Amino acid sequence: VGGLPLAELNQLELQFLLNDFHLIISSAEMQHYAKQLILFSSSADSLTQQNPHPQPCTCTCTKSGDRSRH
Repeated sequence: VGGLPLAELNQLELQFLLNDFHLIISSAEMQHYAKQLILFSSSADSLTQQNPHPQPCTCTCTKSGDRSRH
């Protein structure tokens, strides 16, 4: 894969799998993100209700990466 020798790829995979990812979060942090998700969902719903069929962007900003006009 990508020119890496198999032994090196196996070593990198082992390091990745043995990494301690700290996947447990506190309930307070979970509640914070849940509230943020609800707020985001509510704002997206209100935008959709105002314009249920938005026109796709036809400018060149998506090609150039310049989204400052949006």
